[in-house]
Amino acid sequence: PYQSTRASELFGAQVVKEASSTKRRSYVYGPVASWRLGRSLGIDPLNPPKTCTFDCVYCQLGKTARKVSEPLSPRECPEVGEVVQELREKFGKTLPKTLDYVTVSGFGEPTLYPFLKELALAIKSVVLRVPLAILTNSSLLHRSDVRDALRFFDLVVAKLDAPTQELFELINQPSSDLKLDQVVNGLKELRKLIGRKLAIQVMLLKSSKDQKLNNAEISVIKELSKVLSEVLPNVVYLNTPTRPPREPHIEPLKPSELIAAKEVLRSSLPEEVAIETYSPQTLAAAPLLKK
Repeated sequence: PYQSTRASELFGAQVVKEASSTKRRSYVYGPVASWRLGRSLGIDPLNPPKTCTFDCVYCQLGKTARKVSEPLSPRECPEVGEVVQELREKFGKTLPKTLDYVTVSGFGEPTLYPFLKELALAIKSVVLRVPLAILTNSSLLHRSDVRDALRFFDLVVAKLDAPTQELFELINQPSSDLKLDQVVNGLKELRKLIGRKLAIQVMLLKSSKDQKLNNAEISVIKELSKVLSEVLPNVVYLNTPTRPPREPHIEPLKPSELIAAKEVLRSSLPEEVAIETYSPQTLAAAPLLKK
């Protein structure tokens, strides 16, 4: 049921292999085609192996090698100048004309990077008019220093896969001291801070092994819609696994199931909140940010 596109090849077996490796790779990758953000140049500021606050069952990068619950120490990470120097070398004079976004993401949770604010400002000094996005799992949004750093991004795409602590633990398998209430409260606070620059992605899935591991049931979607209504993002991206997940029993939704989930959300969320669903046939245009 999983795709075998050029993009999935780039982020598939090769990425899984590198995510478990301790060998340093490039900080800059792509550009790649993103269904959410169009043509995107990626920046990964974390050193291998895969370091994250979650160990999501659907993660295309495989198992988290190092699970943590707070930002890394500076000695564990590359300096901002090191990352930006590689960006300058790759960015050149012609690449900006072909890009929709530059996106901080990669082999772990990017908000673990201790110099995130400085990195955002340095990247923007290089990419100029190309908007800067970040993909985060939302786990550290309860921290004021992380929220403050995210003010300097043009778009924050944050994860929210579950409306209950039980599903949160089943799907995202967070560090033991991370709670869903923290995540939701962090999203609300971030929304107050950055306004309509917030997008939320929901990964909808089911399992052939565990009936409880299913966040696509209508009852769950209704509960999730209540949380999303409180957060009030600019756009909600409904996604489903399209590349081989960490756990082989995880299954993607059918297109009809994604549409059904969208209809439930649409009936509950304010009209001002856009809802986009993944389609293998088309790449969604980058969202318009309302000021």
